[in-house]
Amino acid sequence: MTSPTPIAEYVMALPELYQPIYGHPELSARPSRVTDDRVKVIRRAVAALGAALERPLRILDLGSAQGYVSLSLAADGHEVTGVDNLAANVALARHLAGEFPDFRVTFLEVDIEAMLADMQPGTYDLLLGLSIFHHLVHVRGAAHVTALLAGLAPKVAAGLFELATSSEPLHWAAAQPADEQGLLSGFSFVHELARFPTHLSEWDRPLLFASNRYWYFGKAMEAFERVQLRSHALAESVHAGTRAYFFGDSKVVKRFRLVAPMAAGNQAELAREIAFLTEHGSVLGHPELIESGACAREAWLVRASVRGELLLDAIQSGKTFDPARVIRDVLRELAALEDRGLFHNDLTVWNTILKSDGGVTLIDFGAISATRANCTWPDDLLQAFIQFVRDVVTRETLRALPIRRPFISPFNLPVPYRQWLMGAWTSTSPDWTFAQLLRTFDATIAEVSKAPVRESAIGLWMGSMEQHIDTLGQSLPGFAAQITEITRTTDAAKSHQAAAMTHISQQLAGVEQQLLEALARVTAAQLADRQHTMETLLREHAAREDTLRLRLETDIRELESQLDRSRQLHVARETELTRKLEEQIAALETARQQHTLETSELKVRLMAAAAEVAHERLRADSLLASTSWKITTPLRKVRTAAMIVRKDPSKFLPLVWRVLATPFRHRKMMTSQVSGSRTDATSLRLGLPTSTLGTSANANDAQGESGQARMSLPPRARVVFDDLTNAIAKHQ
Repeated sequence: MTSPTPIAEYVMALPELYQPIYGHPELSARPSRVTDDRVKVIRRAVAALGAALERPLRILDLGSAQGYVSLSLAADGHEVTGVDNLAANVALARHLAGEFPDFRVTFLEVDIEAMLADMQPGTYDLLLGLSIFHHLVHVRGAAHVTALLAGLAPKVAAGLFELATSSEPLHWAAAQPADEQGLLSGFSFVHELARFPTHLSEWDRPLLFASNRYWYFGKAMEAFERVQLRSHALAESVHAGTRAYFFGDSKVVKRFRLVAPMAAGNQAELAREIAFLTEHGSVLGHPELIESGACAREAWLVRASVRGELLLDAIQSGKTFDPARVIRDVLRELAALEDRGLFHNDLTVWNTILKSDGGVTLIDFGAISATRANCTWPDDLLQAFIQFVRDVVTRETLRALPIRRPFISPFNLPVPYRQWLMGAWTSTSPDWTFAQLLRTFDATIAEVSKAPVRESAIGLWMGSMEQHIDTLGQSLPGFAAQITEITRTTDAAKSHQAAAMTHISQQLAGVEQQLLEALARVTAAQLADRQHTMETLLREHAAREDTLRLRLETDIRELESQLDRSRQLHVARETELTRKLEEQIAALETARQQHTLETSELKVRLMAAAAEVAHERLRADSLLASTSWKITTPLRKVRTAAMIVRKDPSKFLPLVWRVLATPFRHRKMMTSQVSGSRTDATSLRLGLPTSTLGTSANANDAQGESGQARMSLPPRARVVFDDLTNAIAKHQ
């Protein structure tokens, strides 16, 4: 078994494999968080901010864990500082950073809250906080974290935050705010980019983009110059803080929160504006719709801005304008809408833009619908229009809450506008139109300005009643002041109570913090001891493993060496045996061939010799059987005797006897010749050589013959005969 690599040792030392190990998929089989899904969205946002700043970013990654996100952004060319308070995480991240020397990335082991408190404006462009602040909320409280982030908002260009929710079934959930975006209230622009699952529960967590300088909905990122949380100066808290308006160089962004109790109204109004600009905007000369969208808790649109200022702001600032031109321009747009079956349901001076050339145009396109009614009191469009005309010509703009002042008739309008609207006032509601008012406007104004004014009794009465009601209404501020004072006193009491509760909560929080710190110290000590024990065991295990591995490797090498030597010896022996066997086979083959050849030759020679022997035997037999051989026998004996005598003269006498006895022997030989012929015939019949039988018979005959001859001699001659016979036998 091989020892673990350094990177594997760092991974083994982690308390949790929270993220994939950057650049090491073999070690990233089952991380707690997939992370790549978030990195994809984060990279798009970072690229958009980099394009807006026209340079790589300086990024602070709070709670960088094992460094996967930091290294991914550093790979894109950004300068990243990762911060974490776990030593094992930082050690691994630093080792990974060392594998990529071209990355501009640094990892620090510091307390996150302390670092944020010391951070200077402009040090970083982007603040990255992924699933980290809910721990601070649990320990320090939501108000503390909200203030901490609000202090960071002006120090960075933007932030990306993944926040835990109060719906999660975990121990810290109770401390989280019901609306997690409340933690980012110090940022003007906040947008939910996406939601991602976690390993802790089935609830997804939102990833939010926040900035005091830029708006971003997932595509282009652009700067805004100012932001409004109210649509106009008199709106107060009518939308419960759920709307925000961002104004850039040439674009306007509307961002509406879809939270109770304003969710349905906000969603419907923005949907109407998107539909109107899409279908009628370009035809009627209204601004272009650039982008729009919605998610679970917000909806938005981006459109081209309309140059100018709100007519309400112009009136309150005392700016001069031509009331007749304002009314005429508004009538033209209302008539154009009416021609398409549409109506503006909130016709007010705060929904009218005064352009630089003195003309005006209507806005609040979400208030345009097919309904012929006003969205607030008065419901009748003519009465609402009369109120609009009065605000324009009198240049008076009063609070619209709780209701607008009751100037809903033309009888309190100045001349000539009173006479102009009298005709429409006396008509039944369905009979008048904005197109008719536009056609009669210029002519009526010109005629009335030249003629004397005569008021009817009903007109004077209506005017007086409206003024009286208005007088009564003017007393309402006094009652409102009293109510405000009572409310202030009540609020003061509530504030005192809240302060007391806050003090108690702070004390409890302090005690809780002390307990948590003590628990954290004990836990940290226990973890340190366990980690030390684990490291010791790991080192001992690694040492034993190294020893066993070295021993095993040595044994394996020795066995392999022995096996090689045995294999070589076996091969050599096998080669030698094969060679010898081949040589023996070759020698045997050669011997076999030679033996075969010699056998053949011997057979030939034997056959030739046999033939020659047979021939010679025939010749010998013929010779022995011839008369000449028999006649010359004494001569041969004499010759033999001469040779014997030459060597030993004492043997002369016996030889003489033999010579003398020759006639007798000759007679015996003639007798045996006849029997020899019979013997040869018998041999021929039995298939035996005749020479063998003949020789044996001749020898017997000779011995018998010699014995008979010896017995016929006198004693003294018999002795000589014996000596001569022995001498001849010895020399033969």
